[in-house]
Amino acid sequence: MEKIEAIRDHSLSPEMEDLLASLSQTLNTPNSIYLTITASDLKFEPVKDINGKEVPVSLFMYMTQIETSPDTELRRNAYQSLSNGLKKYQHGLAQTLSSEIHNNVSIAKLRNYPTTMDYLLQYDSPANNHFYAGDGVSPQYFEDVLDTFQQELSPHMQRYARLRKRQLGLDELLFSDVKAPLDPDFDPPISYKEAGEIIVEAVGPLGSEYQELMRKVFKERWVYRGDNVGRRMIAFGGGVHGVHGYSFYPWGGNLFDVLLLGHELGHAIHYTLSAQNQRFINNGQSLLFVEAPSTLIEHLIVQYLRENRDDPRLHRWLNMYSMMSYHHNCVTHILEAELLRRLYKMADQKIPLTTTVISNTKGTILSEFWGDTVVIDEGAKLTWMRQPHYYMGLYPFTYSIGTSASTVIAKRIQKEGLSVGEQWTDVLKRGGTMNGFDLFKMAGLDMSTTDVIKQAIAHVGNIVDELENSF
Repeated sequence: MEKIEAIRDHSLSPEMEDLLASLSQTLNTPNSIYLTITASDLKFEPVKDINGKEVPVSLFMYMTQIETSPDTELRRNAYQSLSNGLKKYQHGLAQTLSSEIHNNVSIAKLRNYPTTMDYLLQYDSPANNHFYAGDGVSPQYFEDVLDTFQQELSPHMQRYARLRKRQLGLDELLFSDVKAPLDPDFDPPISYKEAGEIIVEAVGPLGSEYQELMRKVFKERWVYRGDNVGRRMIAFGGGVHGVHGYSFYPWGGNLFDVLLLGHELGHAIHYTLSAQNQRFINNGQSLLFVEAPSTLIEHLIVQYLRENRDDPRLHRWLNMYSMMSYHHNCVTHILEAELLRRLYKMADQKIPLTTTVISNTKGTILSEFWGDTVVIDEGAKLTWMRQPHYYMGLYPFTYSIGTSASTVIAKRIQKEGLSVGEQWTDVLKRGGTMNGFDLFKMAGLDMSTTDVIKQAIAHVGNIVDELENSF
């Protein structure tokens, strides 16, 4: 009811609402075409690794395995294959993205919003994702978040890029090198059983109720961990109301898998706590909040291993993992949101969104963030084609909100102990009965300003300091 009330002033006549509803599939056509092309039509040439072995290339394999490979030749060859494949579809996919944006511009005008950004921050997207309604996100807040990350996180990431270039002995750091490992020989194997023991112990600070649920995950086999043909080729966590949460994670058997499995189980336990305490209609979660419970488990695992393993090389690896997580959530996704901000403002001003405009705008954003530390080539300008996030309203920026919040909560748990963790567990039980800002407030965080974000960015700076001193 609160969500309905929030958009009352922008509701149209019943006849017009029926008309728009009947056009939902048509309005979702750009998204459908994008997904079809990238899933079925887009192909990439296989490449050779440093040993001359042929390696297949796909969007999924590149983003989950190849771009973090220690093999520079493989990374760069695969990046070129990826860029060549994307280039063949650049004009068609630019048209789908332009159509998606102009659909939203038209609906925003129809509903009498001052800008398309105002509309997207309040309304569900044409893809029917229901992302923001009821969260009370203002355009100014959205812009402040983007500005804060780009202005204050950029110097730390540039320092880290210089360290990577120096440590890898590269003449120049290409865009294909920005996630290359700094200590490629450190990759300790770990069994699934040991991973479960680590995760269960790591969540102890969240209280006995949370820890017991996590123990059930492994006793009752809530995880689908086989890498079988026909499974969804991503890691994710969810659940069925009235049953419990589930996690789908293809177990690989190393420390990296422990942290990512913990992330997905954070989603599964969140869903379970919400479902146990809320009716089905209130079991949805705010997208502003939803990445905080998952990334918090990553932080807790890192803290647990640092406190219980006396291994300087492991501690350094944990810092590098944390930087990769921040890169994903607070760089990649924030720069996606920045591209959306600029493109929607152009569209509101009736500037044509051609292939050249979209790609050059992406290149400019990357150059502004990385400065002279990373070479931004033509392939980097095409990275807007890799992700479906551009067809999901302004969704990408929410990753950084959840990650910032979980960073600060983890530090408070480390300092103040069980009381903070148990309060967090109580917040997870609220499900969709509160908006994102109120959920964070209940946890003791004021996310209506950028103060918490700045604390998280300072933490990233401290990690870079430690890494610089460790080599």
